[in-house]
Parts: sequence; structure tokens; C-alpha cells
Amino acid sequence: MCYDYRSMAARGQIVGCGSGSCVEARDSTVRRVYLVAKRRYAAFVQEQESTTITNLACAECVAHLAEVEFQLLPETDAEVVTEHLSECPDCRLFKEQLDSTRDLLAATPAPELTAEIADVLKESQSELADSSIEPSLERLYRVAAALGVGDADELVQQTLLDAVSEGATLDSGALIDRLTRAAEEMGGHPTESLDQADSDSIAYDPDSETAELFYPEFYEDGPDAGRFVDSPNAWGQAFRLAPEDDVATIELFGVTDSAIDELPEAGMRLITLVDIEGVSLDDAARALRVSKARGAQALNSARIHVRGAIDDYLKTAEA
Repeated sequence: MCYDYRSMAARGQIVGCGSGSCVEARDSTVRRVYLVAKRRYAAFVQEQESTTITNLACAECVAHLAEVEFQLLPETDAEVVTEHLSECPDCRLFKEQLDSTRDLLAATPAPELTAEIADVLKESQSELADSSIEPSLERLYRVAAALGVGDADELVQQTLLDAVSEGATLDSGALIDRLTRAAEEMGGHPTESLDQADSDSIAYDPDSETAELFYPEFYEDGPDAGRFVDSPNAWGQAFRLAPEDDVATIELFGVTDSAIDELPEAGMRLITLVDIEGVSLDDAARALRVSKARGAQALNSARIHVRGAIDDYLKTAEA
């Protein structure tokens, strides 16, 4: 409802009239305006609250884990996820297993470079005046390979040339930051389609071509809607990285390698860059030309698949 306050004032309904009837009309109008404003404010608050995460189910908690890790959720939403984890043993165990999966990926031996890039690396190392940057150089080539750029050698050489010409530090972290920025400028990377898709494109779809990827099953309706159909299996002692158990460790690395090969391109590149090579999500997402939020969603799904592959392997190992 809109009020013409000038006309109302002119008629004495708000100011300028001292009669009892006018004062009563004025007070009545003020009360009506106040009540309308109060109702509209209450509706606004309710609308805002509806956009936050409330009454979190396990399915939603699992879907938001990476966003909480990288602080991409509003503080109130992150608190809801954290509170759910503290109260739900299934989700807490699932997150612990994802953390163990990340630890395993971080310990994964560096992937072998292609023969072509290995030859270029060897040639580049022989031309280095400072042998101390050899480890950084090898890591740069691995990161460039994981990015899937058209010419990894050109990207690495240009990165080094720019750093040297500017007198910048040549430590691994700084060089990788520089390399990912250069990769972003090259443009045209196929994973940019992630940001062109709708918001559900990263979510797991049981009817999609990647339906064979591991993902926990949740009840779709009923009183348990959103909860795990089957609680996660406890991994026990079978899952460990110990020097005295090299065979099992090597087998686990083989399991994760195979699982990563099964991932869609975005997930494969992100999990390789972030969890294996230790590149920040900011740098990886920038180089792949996807938003950090989309990158976190794709990385979360990739981790869940690798965790599922490990879980499947351990069931067999413990049988």
C-alpha cells in the first residue's frame, strides 16, 4: 500500500490539524504505516533466512565439505555444517576418511612425466646455471602437465624467463603462482565450461555418464530423507602408510591412481593439482579458468570418488 503523504498532510491527516478527529486520523494512519512496514520487514527477514542452510541433512553436509575447508560458505552456513559434523557420527567418519584420502594423495609419488616432457626437462636441467632450482623446475613441468596446456614446455620456459628478468624469487611456490597466472592468460582451457554450466552441473547425477563413480547413497524421501542409506565402513588398521608394509602402500597408490583416471577432466586436474602437487585452490582454479566455488565443488566430488575406491579396496583386503 502506498501513501501520498503530501496530500494527507494537506488534508490535515498527518500534520496541520489540531482537531480531535484529525489527530485520531493521523494516529491511525501512522499505526497502519508502522504495521505495514513491520510486516514487510518480517517477510524480508524470513526470505533472507530461507537462503541459509538450516536443518542440514547428511547429503548436504557431504556436498559442502570442501566449501567449508576453503572458507567459501557464509559464516552462519559453515557453522551449521560444523555443528552437524559434531552431532552426526556417520558424517564425522566420512569426513575423517576424506581427510585420510587427502593424506594418501599428498604422499603419492610424483607422477611420471611424458617422454617428451621428460626429455625437455633433462635438456633444461643441463642448461641451468643454478642447480638448486632443479626440483622446482621438475615440479613446474608436472604442474604444467596437470593443467593440460597446449605447450607445457613453452609455459614453463616463459615462467622462468619472466621470473629471472624481473629478479623475482625462484622458489617453487612463487614460480607455481607465476605459472598458473600465465596459464590463465593463455586462455581457452576446456574446463572453462564449468563456469558456463548451470549450478547443478557439478553435482552427482545418478543418470549421468559418470554414474559409475563412487558416491554415497542417501535416502531420497521419508523420515530419513538425506541420511546415509548405509553408514560408512570403519577402515581399521588396513589403511595405513607404513614402511614395513610397502606392498599394501603401493597397492593403495595404485587404487588412487586408477580412481583419478576415472574422473571427469575438471576433477582429475583439480585433485592432481591441489591434493597431489600441493597447488592452492586459488591458483588451480585460476589456471583452469573456473571459479573457486565451482572448483571446490568439483574437487569435493573427485575426493569422494577416490575415497569410495579406497573403501572398496579395503573391503576386499579385510575380507
